[in-house]
Amino acid sequence: MTLNAETLHIAGLAAGFFALGIAIGAAHFLSLRTSVRWITSGRVLAPVVLQVARHAVLIAALFAIVRLAGGVALVAAAAGVLATRALLMRRERRAGEAALAAETLRQERSHG
Repeated sequence: MTLNAETLHIAGLAAGFFALGIAIGAAHFLSLRTSVRWITSGRVLAPVVLQVARHAVLIAALFAIVRLAGGVALVAAAAGVLATRALLMRRERRAGEAALAAETLRQERSHG
């Protein structure tokens, strides 16, 4: 395969939209944390509104990307969103495991 101007343009476009997808994904998934916090504190309406808003923004952003820049941009942006999800899930899993280990240690010390 020969690298020509069109191939480099498409690669640059994909990289840019992947980065945009990372930003969109970060906003989408980090707002989920706020929603969960609200639900666990007993709030009802605000988390529902936030859930609808986060999904509406994600759908609108991906729709705008495909309409303005095409399929390659959509796939790249969606890949960025999914990559962000994977990174944030890993981070949350590790934080949860660390919190569980600390709580277990605290309980063991209080009983022994």
